[in-house]
Amino acid sequence: MVHGFPAVALVDSGSMVFTVAVSFYQSLPDKPPLQDLSTVGVDINVAVATGSSLHILGYMEVVVAVPSLDFELAFPVLVVPDTAGSKSCPVILGTNVIRRCKSAVSAATFVCPEPWPLAFDTLVCNPFSVKSTNEHTIEFAPYDSITPYGIVRGLFSVSKWILKVLTRSLHVWYVISVQQGSYAKIPVRLCKMTVKPFFIKPKSEICVVNEVKVVDDLRLARM
Repeated sequence: MVHGFPAVALVDSGSMVFTVAVSFYQSLPDKPPLQDLSTVGVDINVAVATGSSLHILGYMEVVVAVPSLDFELAFPVLVVPDTAGSKSCPVILGTNVIRRCKSAVSAATFVCPEPWPLAFDTLVCNPFSVKSTNEHTIEFAPYDSITPYGIVRGLFSVSKWILKVLTRSLHVWYVISVQQGSYAKIPVRLCKMTVKPFFIKPKSEICVVNEVKVVDDLRLARM
């Protein structure tokens, strides 16, 4: 269920974003307003499997409910043009949805049905928690974006490349460089894509980071 409306969705561990086709958005009887990404001051560039850029028409905030999973979660979702497969499968659930569902399922007592366990198994990285450094509670204004610093500890065994994944109602992906050691102080780009109130309490978790490998140079052997 997307915004209370039944939909066929692809659980896609190869996608980092949650998208719906514009025809599905237009079919919603009580559709949320379509917001422009410029309102949050963030440039989001999404590439499809062929390498070409995905045209993003805007985003909306919806609640997702999976019939076989006993919970509901709120997400920002990108609205994109229709494709050849949109008629049969207008919704793509990327890793931003899979990751939060995995966290919710791990705290539940029921058995998760297929295809979710397979998607969960693709998320094999152990995330590192990033805690806020503010001394007082910060109120985050709607559609605002800020870049505070956070502290991440226990980086003894990771490489210097980390992919940042913002959680809850804040979603941004990007790569940063850190050195191995007991801790690192890193910038955290927070972009609030909702009108709901959000507060950052002292020493609270503001995001998680995962290790990734970055290819700087690709040399192909001559045949």
